[in-house]
Amino acid sequence: MPPARAVGVPWYVRLMLGAAGWLAALFLLGFIAVGLAWVMKSELASVLVGLIMMAMAWLMLRRLGRNDFATQFALALSFAGQVLFAVGIFGWLGMERDATAAWTVMSLAQAILALVMPNVIHRLWSAFATAVAFGMLLHSLGLSFLSPSIILVISTWAWLNEFAWPEFGPAWRPMAYGLLLALVAMDMAAGAFQPLTGIGIGFESNGPIAPWVEKLLPGFILLWLVWTLLRRWQVDIPGRMANVVLLDTLILILASLKAPGISVGICIILLGYAHGNRVLTGLGVAALLLYLSAYYYSLDDTLLVKSQALALSGAVLLTLRWLSLRWILRDTGPADE
Repeated sequence: MPPARAVGVPWYVRLMLGAAGWLAALFLLGFIAVGLAWVMKSELASVLVGLIMMAMAWLMLRRLGRNDFATQFALALSFAGQVLFAVGIFGWLGMERDATAAWTVMSLAQAILALVMPNVIHRLWSAFATAVAFGMLLHSLGLSFLSPSIILVISTWAWLNEFAWPEFGPAWRPMAYGLLLALVAMDMAAGAFQPLTGIGIGFESNGPIAPWVEKLLPGFILLWLVWTLLRRWQVDIPGRMANVVLLDTLILILASLKAPGISVGICIILLGYAHGNRVLTGLGVAALLLYLSAYYYSLDDTLLVKSQALALSGAVLLTLRWLSLRWILRDTGPADE
């Protein structure tokens, strides 16, 4: 007999159930805030109550994961538990006394949540929070210039091995999305929105080599990605096509040294295009546009100079593309093209 089809639930019913779940969770939090105010005043109590709420959310997602009301209620419960846990940890360790230990605990806690919580939204958020907490940990150690490259290489490796362990795909794929979103958000917070966020790279305490490391590492990751994709597509290395592609990549890396983030956006676009992932490709295009816009508006030159730079850069890139295609397809026939 054919399998019985599940009865579909209209989207507006699911929307109402989800809103009801968040509303119920907000009432529960209000009860805790009013009736159990002593929890917020004690660091140990905040940590314990936060852990209990996250454990309850895990149990609800595990047992009632297909129920929209229970899922949204569990998400709100878990987020509230994370806030209580963070309040207790930072109140106990303190931002000024031992910020490194506090961010280490938060990054480990969010990484564990990303692994164990059986929910796509929760895994994406926990991975995002893990990357942000890890970046703040390196910032407290004076190594914040390394965080974008570390997150980028982990994300690139994860997407390159997307089909190596297909049984774990539903679990790690939202985490990989969360890491990339955190990477773009952190770069923008330390770049274009630095006057608003107050988060800077802080090269002064790391010597003159730190700016070059921060600029060159994403380029090396992009070069490694291109090399890996060429080998995957069985392109001869060395060979005409491989030589042209690698040379173009090096030129792009050198041309974007003064515009941080270009290599990151190109990496995301290549990963999405190589795997036929439209969401990932769209994220890369959006990230690249954000990086280019941030670089354009952060320059202290006049609009005329900026326009000339954009026109010259576009002409050089289009010319490079035309020459590369002419060189690669010089001895190929129509079918090969």
